[in-house]
Amino acid sequence: MEKLNRIAVIGCGNVGTQFAFLAAAAGYSLYLYDVVEGLAKGRALDIMQAQRPLQFETSVQAIDDLSEASEANLWVITAGKPRKPGMSRADLANENIKIISTIAEKAKEAREDSIFIIVTNPLDIIVTKFMELTGFDRNRVLGMGGILDSARMSYFISKKTGVPAHKIESWVLGAHSDSMVPCFSLTKIDGQPAGNLLSEDDKKWVFDKTVNGGAEIVSYLKTGSAFLAPGASAYYLARAVLEDERLLLPVSVFSEGEYGFSEVAIGLPVEVGSRGAMRVVQLTLEEDEHQLLRRSYEEIKSFLKEI
Repeated sequence: MEKLNRIAVIGCGNVGTQFAFLAAAAGYSLYLYDVVEGLAKGRALDIMQAQRPLQFETSVQAIDDLSEASEANLWVITAGKPRKPGMSRADLANENIKIISTIAEKAKEAREDSIFIIVTNPLDIIVTKFMELTGFDRNRVLGMGGILDSARMSYFISKKTGVPAHKIESWVLGAHSDSMVPCFSLTKIDGQPAGNLLSEDDKKWVFDKTVNGGAEIVSYLKTGSAFLAPGASAYYLARAVLEDERLLLPVSVFSEGEYGFSEVAIGLPVEVGSRGAMRVVQLTLEEDEHQLLRRSYEEIKSFLKEI
């Protein structure tokens, strides 16, 4: 079986660069692309000059046209505009759909087995549109949001319990938005059910902090948004694909009847391996969690109609 080790990073802003740096340090070969002249070249050169201190060996090269990424096993798409003051979510969606449409046309030239990880926001909308524009099988297109939201949930549970975040398996399903659903019934804290260690007040605090995790960072930074944890989360998902890890992860995929949902992308439990979304797994949720997940699904559908 061919070793999967070639990644195309589409968008060399902060998130794309953080992802690229982690992937290069792990030895994966990278193609970097950005519409801003010189940005991909500068990022590639910067990463390559870190080989000596971090003791890694790989190839990181800037490309001028997405056609040059056709042999990549994996595309990580972070390209898009950030939301600016006065811009509605619909305005942002329409701007980024234009960008993703151009990328989708080039993606059709990729290898038939290439997998695509979407990071661009609004995530579930962009995944849905990318699926419509490319006509790809749903296993090939994965949205990263739930992994980031779950990582944030693990951190906030760690703050309450003292258990290291890396020993906490958190689950956030639904939209990568304010309607996300932190699922305590699925969450394990050092192997124990979350309910054994968290009070109801603890759960409410963790729930609220998780939903507002990205906004809190923006409030401190003033002119920017999170990129270290998003880049790391994208890398975690990419590694599951490239190493065929068969991990069960919260990933946005195009729904085909699971949990009663269809026609849109939404964060669900997905087994991830070398073929992307190997299968969507139907896990048992508490009734209130399922209701919130249904509400999240309806929000995505409504938003798609709005734009």
